[in-house]
Amino acid sequence: MTDDPVRSFGGHGVVHISGFQQLLRHICENGYEHHVAAKPSRVADALYEAFTKYLGWEVYYHQG
Repeated sequence: MTDDPVRSFGGHGVVHISGFQQLLRHICENGYEHHVAAKPSRVADALYEAFTKYLGWEVYYHQG
């Protein structure tokens, strides 16, 4: 997440995502909704393991 100012209304934020164009292509080509939630933490590896291994979910893990 960045500290860039945003002149908008509602919930908003600015982030830097490595390989963002690749991520957008995946989102668009697979019909995902564009709404997101973000939290600045480092738990992606653990969540990926839990979702795929224990819950059996199919997950796209973007690593830029």
